[in-house]
Amino acid sequence: GVRLVGSEMCIRDRSYAVAALGAPDEVLEQRSRLLAHLARLAPAMSGQTPWLDVLRTTLPHGVAFHHAGLSIEARELIEAGFRRPATICILCCTSTLAAGVNLPCQRVLITTCLWYGASNIRGRRALSAGASPSAWLTDPASSMEKSFITPASHRQMSGRAGRMGLAERGDAILFVNSSAEAASAEAMLRAPPDPVRSRMVAGAPEVVRRFALETVACGQANDSDKLLRALRCTMAYAQLASAAEVEALTASLKTELMYLVKLRFLEHDASTRAWAPTPLGRAVYTSGLHPDEAAALHEALQGALARFRCADDLHLVLQLTPPRQVEEAFASEERWER
Repeated sequence: GVRLVGSEMCIRDRSYAVAALGAPDEVLEQRSRLLAHLARLAPAMSGQTPWLDVLRTTLPHGVAFHHAGLSIEARELIEAGFRRPATICILCCTSTLAAGVNLPCQRVLITTCLWYGASNIRGRRALSAGASPSAWLTDPASSMEKSFITPASHRQMSGRAGRMGLAERGDAILFVNSSAEAASAEAMLRAPPDPVRSRMVAGAPEVVRRFALETVACGQANDSDKLLRALRCTMAYAQLASAAEVEALTASLKTELMYLVKLRFLEHDASTRAWAPTPLGRAVYTSGLHPDEAAALHEALQGALARFRCADDLHLVLQLTPPRQVEEAFASEERWER
């Protein structure tokens, strides 16, 4: 787990985070409004809101939490509350927030040296290779495996304390549970940065596939020559050590381009060697989805559409409206009229 401690003002006055009665009225009002906004999100989460009961106890004291069990809207509200001075002083969160979202703070407390990160990365790679999600999630070896925090992960999380331009200094504290962990932590802190290696060097199909689609869809390259020129500008190309590796990566690019044509994401004119995105391919590029994810989603939507029958346009609106809003509409004084 990770603890993020907020602004310098919060640290100077402990009463802001320890006793709700010690905080100024305007701070208590901000926390009350934030809690009210979070409470309005509860009905949309199927009534499963034990997190709200906890926040009703902790948030008046300036303490909150952030994890994947919250809705996107709830997480965004909590992030905004942490950015606002004195509203949320202490935020307990997972490594996803500590290493991902741009959320500067005054102090970072990393409460354990052991992480599930290695298994999560392995799981994502297995899923991208076509493995069954349920098989990976129920595999004890993958779900229980822990590894020691890496130098890169530690630097990423501790680096949000005392962000340059926002604070003059910051503190990062790593907790250890034994002398062995302390020795490993010291070695980790003194270790040089991990080498940066492009995944395209190994010709990973899912990486080359995304590169090919996005390079064409964004307008960077519209023919084979420009595609090869774009490939030569990548870090992967600069890290290739032999002519055989260059040939393998070039062959991988050609294979993935034809696969994208098969998916109907790209169009190719053999006579002019021109490449262009289809409307579907442009939509995938705009969405930010990986081509594999987009292909699976498109196939599922097409299957659902084939079985979808509407009596009229109002029926379509009803099908696309969240159930709770439908209930509220029929329970209100207003009535639908054809």
